[in-house]
Amino acid sequence: MKILNKEYINLRNYSREFADAKPYPHIVLDNFLDKSFFSQLDIENFSSKPKKELIFDSDLEKNK
Repeated sequence: MKILNKEYINLRNYSREFADAKPYPHIVLDNFLDKSFFSQLDIENFSSKPKKELIFDSDLEKNK
């Protein structure tokens, strides 16, 4: 399975855009992950169920 969108295989094409960005060098890569990989990742996140029996009761967890 491909993870990266095929548009971003060669990031050297975006080096000038990165260097010229203001106020500091940065770049925004929309749809960086391949759609099929992202869909699979999304399903994995929603399929996990939180454990209700966990109790966070220490002083650190109570911000003391």
